[in-house]
Amino acid sequence: MFAGVVARILIMIPVGETSLKGVIFSKALQPLLGNYMGSFAFSVLFLLLSYAVMYACYKHRIFWKV
Repeated sequence: MFAGVVARILIMIPVGETSLKGVIFSKALQPLLGNYMGSFAFSVLFLLLSYAVMYACYKHRIFWKV
């Protein structure tokens, strides 16, 4: 649930004529790694961010029931 909400928020935040997700990919990851590896790096970074947040919630005994 967390990953879906954050992914939607990244798409909804406008930055110029694109979204925050587009800016992160096109300005930071694509020039360094190219199209395919930049996309892969974005997904891995998003996965690591989600894991870090969920791990912090787990350590503080915060559980979301859906």
